[in-house]
Amino acid sequence: MKYLKLYENFMEGESLPGVDISSEDKISQYESKPIILIGAQGTGKSTTAKALSKKLGIPLVTTDMSMIDEKYENMFKDEPGVEVSIKRHPTQGMYYDSNDKYVFCVLNKLMEEYGDKKIVLDVGGTHAYVSEELSSDIIKLYSQSPNLFVFNVSDDVDESYELLKKRREGRGEETKDEDDKKFRDTIDKLKNYYKETQKISIINKDKSEKTTDELVDDIISKLK
Repeated sequence: MKYLKLYENFMEGESLPGVDISSEDKISQYESKPIILIGAQGTGKSTTAKALSKKLGIPLVTTDMSMIDEKYENMFKDEPGVEVSIKRHPTQGMYYDSNDKYVFCVLNKLMEEYGDKKIVLDVGGTHAYVSEELSSDIIKLYSQSPNLFVFNVSDDVDESYELLKKRREGRGEETKDEDDKKFRDTIDKLKNYYKETQKISIINKDKSEKTTDELVDDIISKLK
């Protein structure tokens, strides 16, 4: 069963230090399409997505939160083949174990709703491919936008895995063997599935880690 932390404080919190949120002129420089950020846990993708949306003054949408949104649950729960399992707890967060068909329905709807709008779409690692059967359809969905970015450490899966694992452990996350294997598998899949996609490395050439501001500027410089 997947566990989702509550995002309310993160989504509604104050802007990050040093981030200029009044750069409205930035929005006119690129096509009216979503800026899609994909990455495994620990890459800083979600923090960067929040900072980027504030700097450009455009909405932030997350696939994790969309999966537990009652709007989408009610929209798709009676669709053939869809199985929805969501538990909402007032203090411990929300759990969902819905099947792949439901996940695809939600992702497809998000691109239908926002495919021609300027938003930042924060895509959870497994929502970048969902399953082997659906991966090509998912990639086609996201490829509708020219501003599709994958966060990584490098093209070396082992190097990426070790750095991201240390980051996660530094945040107090448990890395059980079974989950750890899935985590490495996610890193490998993102590398292979999105070979031609614009890459955002989270480290500099000297191996120092980039700040959120640096990642935001890196993305803005590559917008089309």
